[in-house]
Amino acid sequence: METMSTSHPTEASDTNTSINDDHSSGTPNRRSKVWEHFEPELVEVDGALKAVCRYCGMKMASGKSEVAFNKFEDPSFSPWMASLQPTFDCIGRQTIRNDCVRMYGRVKQTLASELQGLDSRICFTSDLWTSNQNLGYICLTAHYVDANFALNKKIISFKALKYPHSGLAIEEAITRCMTEYGIKEKMFTITLDNASNNNTACHLLQESAKSDLLFRGQHLRVRCCAHILNLLVQDGMTIADAILEMIRDLIRHINSSPRRIQSFNEIAERESLSPKAGLVLDIPNRWNSTFDMIVEAVKYRSVLKRYAASNQEPFSSNDDWIKVEAIGDFLEAFEEATRAFSADRYPTTHTFLDNVLCIHEALKISEMQANEAIQNLGRAMESKFSKYWDGNYNMTLVIATALDPRKKMDFLEFFYQRVCNYFVDIETSMTSAREWMTKYLRKYEEIVKTNGVDPVYTTVSRGIMGSPVLAKRRMHQEFAHFRNQKRASNTQKSELDAYLEDEHKLELGA
Repeated sequence: METMSTSHPTEASDTNTSINDDHSSGTPNRRSKVWEHFEPELVEVDGALKAVCRYCGMKMASGKSEVAFNKFEDPSFSPWMASLQPTFDCIGRQTIRNDCVRMYGRVKQTLASELQGLDSRICFTSDLWTSNQNLGYICLTAHYVDANFALNKKIISFKALKYPHSGLAIEEAITRCMTEYGIKEKMFTITLDNASNNNTACHLLQESAKSDLLFRGQHLRVRCCAHILNLLVQDGMTIADAILEMIRDLIRHINSSPRRIQSFNEIAERESLSPKAGLVLDIPNRWNSTFDMIVEAVKYRSVLKRYAASNQEPFSSNDDWIKVEAIGDFLEAFEEATRAFSADRYPTTHTFLDNVLCIHEALKISEMQANEAIQNLGRAMESKFSKYWDGNYNMTLVIATALDPRKKMDFLEFFYQRVCNYFVDIETSMTSAREWMTKYLRKYEEIVKTNGVDPVYTTVSRGIMGSPVLAKRRMHQEFAHFRNQKRASNTQKSELDAYLEDEHKLELGA
């Protein structure tokens, strides 16, 4: 079974493909030694954050290195390079461009050969992006396990997408990339957000590549978990917007000029708090930026209050601040789930049902909804949860959970008992999961035998990473109690049954 990522960059709407906004916290990446020669804090100049030289005070933009090829033909470039390294021979921009293109071609061919030579299939994630020039681009990323059983993530295409960005245009761009790399028959799943054009693109992919897909692509489409969680929380946050708006206005006021930031920092230092290059201000389609804003605002509440009083700016009441703190505590669990879903350097598929169940339980925990604001927020989120995650789970995610040696079929039964409304739904779901696991096992056995190799089953490593989210400790304790009540059958078992019913299981927190 391939391991796939259940995450990719989030979008803002479930009906249209939207723009991914960049958000900078104002804190540069300081791994380079060059930062030793600049002041620790950035300053804002004409709306842009810049670094200040320790020696001459010059203010320079940080974080980017967008130098055009024609810089090599600048009359001052050669003398400057000669002063640094007299033996360096400058070359023209066309030569530099050609070398870059040739290197890209070599690396691309090497990657294509690696992908074509895989024994396993490939999972893909895709997203649409809009540039500052309002040009649309599509990004396609391949996730696969190599011969050393290491998880790889490679961006194989980042190209302009013709307008309009219809499902047909998306399907054509994806198919063109697959054909270009010679891996059309290796597609297993593709993770997309919930935009309507992506729904159309998946249907077209299933129609055009049925013969190449496993089981005619019945499990091709994986809905982006991070995107669904974003939509879920966004619906809840509309309830909280009125409470947060006064805080937003005050932060906008402070961030609007270096003088106001300096005034804020003077108060912060008197309160023994760290100065800020700029306060976190949330952006509309990234709910976790709202969480970051709340956390920082709560920490600097006394500073904000003093600043507002000295500058005659409105300030939220104590009751509103109590609600804001409660919202921050409630959102912390969902922020942790977002991090779990968005990981891309290790497998996440087997954690999907675990995280979904924790979210499901969090929305029902009475202690978390003692506050009226949280109750309203939770109800709005629960409605969106039911829309996307009320039994609508891609079977590959379910199978991946059962293949986690800590969970197996016991966890699936535990999961369905918690989320299903009727006993018959539990039985149907369990039967379907076992049947599909058997189908995939038989299919891979056929593939291995076709390649002239007998299937060999080995014991896999038990060091699987856990996923901490809200209510996991309580849920895991209840699952352990549930599992201890199960009794293994003594009848003759197949290799798959033996695995699923093996009494030697790992603890969930291992």
